[in-house]
Amino acid sequence: MQKAYAAGNEPVMAMLDPTDVYSFGEEYAVDLSGESWVKDTDWTISIGDKVASFPFCIEGRGIIYNKTAIEKTTGEDFDPSTIASLSDFTALCDKLVAGGMEAPVAIAQEDWSLGAHLFTLAYEQQDFTEAGTSAFIHEIVDGTVDFASNERYNSVMDTVDALRKYNIYANDPLSADYDLIASYMADGTVAFWFNGNWAWPNISEYVDGDTEFGIMPLVQNTSADDKANKMISGTATKQIIINNTASEEEQQAAKDFLTWLATDDEGKSFLVEDANLVSAFNNNTLENSDPLSVSVKQHVSDGTMYPTWNRAPGDHLTVVGGAMQKYLTDGNRDALAASVVDYWTENIDKID
Repeated sequence: MQKAYAAGNEPVMAMLDPTDVYSFGEEYAVDLSGESWVKDTDWTISIGDKVASFPFCIEGRGIIYNKTAIEKTTGEDFDPSTIASLSDFTALCDKLVAGGMEAPVAIAQEDWSLGAHLFTLAYEQQDFTEAGTSAFIHEIVDGTVDFASNERYNSVMDTVDALRKYNIYANDPLSADYDLIASYMADGTVAFWFNGNWAWPNISEYVDGDTEFGIMPLVQNTSADDKANKMISGTATKQIIINNTASEEEQQAAKDFLTWLATDDEGKSFLVEDANLVSAFNNNTLENSDPLSVSVKQHVSDGTMYPTWNRAPGDHLTVVGGAMQKYLTDGNRDALAASVVDYWTENIDKID
């Protein structure tokens, strides 16, 4: 996108991650505040008084579970709501091991999964708001908070350590193969995988029969009322902007297209039934077909999804994700915390 703008060759519309909407939106995004669909969604990104983007789909992340495999291995019904703490989770993992599932968990080794999806829970769950996350990162940089001893950081990492213990790749965590994990989830070799509903296309390639799946929170050994044990993190992860460098005719055509997606029956059907996405619009009541999207939509409907923090710079996933890759092999929590503080000390100005 930077090259396209520099060359004067930018598209009329661009689908971006939320962080890039903030990067490009102030200067280039057309104000969509007056569009009819704005009233039907809570997931637009605003910059100042301008609605800068159209929310294309909602994605949520947590622990994917294979309900069928759990029930087959334990001989008991599985209700994810009964897993309300890390102790509950490890007890179930022990029961699965005793039942013959040698390693119930898989951890992906990709930096984006570890750095952008898993580790950021330690920021987001400080108070489960985007503003609170930004404030917390400022506090760890200015020294108001000692990140290494922070209660939430250590609570999240306690759960990460449990995942490491039961990881099918425990002996060589960086050898984890994403597509192979998807097959392991599908056939019940493992029961749990921290990921999001975007993983369904990978898993579905290997699913045979009526296997049941869902997404549950990354549970922790905190209080029974802790939102971390009841909620998953999610947001409208893909956002469309219309570039103000386009002609008026092109801008209007783009607006018409977005209105069609949000309000026309055919457009609604395309999003949910053809593209199999979780719509970000309240007026789209069509049902998703894949179980992970169904699970995410249920969390949205139940009010058990809190907003993902969208302000991390683009290299956060590579730098912090790399530090997490190292953690999977050495388990050095203080070194990981130091790496995170060093990263934010150098990049704090990018979230203001």
